[in-house]
Amino acid sequence: MQALLVGSNRPAFTAMSAALEAAGFAVKWADTCESALAVSEAGPLDLVIVDERVEGADGLECIKTMVTRNPFLNCAAVSTRSPEDFHEASEGLGVLMQLPPVPGEAHARKLIDHLSAILNLGKKAGKKERAK
Repeated sequence: MQALLVGSNRPAFTAMSAALEAAGFAVKWADTCESALAVSEAGPLDLVIVDERVEGADGLECIKTMVTRNPFLNCAAVSTRSPEDFHEASEGLGVLMQLPPVPGEAHARKLIDHLSAILNLGKKAGKKERAK
């Protein structure tokens, strides 16, 4: 599985990156939204995690740009907004999870569980279609 971490504050993602790698993800990095777009268009990604600020821009704006080009991206976003404000700001983007500024191993496990559930639902739906 492939994960892309987007942001310039790599030390904040140390635990997240390590947990993803331990779960079998190949982790790629992008410092800017532009470079993240290039990575996402170069090959399939299973998960994209975007920091709150990416090269002077809002992380959710970066996600919006990415999902406009690839609506099937599974994304999570770092945000210090309240859960209600985050929900309002990210509505319609399909963001899997709001993460704190320094996401830890427990956040990674929860995110991986969410992603696994989504990917397994897709597999089940595909099996039902083939069975018809």
